Amino acid sequence: MVHPTIAELVERSKESAKVHKPASRLAELSARGEKMSGTLIITCIDPRCVPETIFNLKAEEAIVHRNGGGRVRTALADIAILRIIIAGGLDEVLVMHHTDCGCLRYTDDGLRAKLKSTIGPGHDELIDGLYLSAIDKLENSVREDLKLLKESPLVPKELAENAQGFIFDIATGEVARVQ
Repeated sequence: MVHPTIAELVERSKESAKVHKPASRLAELSARGEKMSGTLIITCIDPRCVPETIFNLKAEEAIVHRNGGGRVRTALADIAILRIIIAGGLDEVLVMHHTDCGCLRYTDDGLRAKLKSTIGPGHDELIDGLYLSAIDKLENSVREDLKLLKESPLVPKELAENAQGFIFDIATGEVARVQ
């Protein structure tokens, strides 16, 4: 597969700009008592796991937060910020991990060792302080993330209670709920 360069992406943006519909301004939404979206989707940065495609989302229907492994811990600061930015806050959180995730291939210690050997000496303290998102078992990682939402003081109790976890199967395209 050939991947587009930045120059090609910028060129593509000119075409999409021709049909672009302006998004609602936050101040206007706030004044009308509306919010941008009540649903936050937390998922992986893997380009095979694209919530906008999986859930057939249109602009402003959901807020998507993507990070390595789709881990909640990485998203906590953004959840806190969204409480302030979005009038009325969030209503629910969908946590979605996926099959064949690269984070299933390493342990945190293994990732740290690989980073240290790749980056070189003199950065061990920085690397040791990073939160890495290795995943042992998919269902367990989703459950751990839902538990973290419920225990974090950064997440309103009612939002944590409205969190659900899922696993996206990259082979079938199916989304299965984790109980």
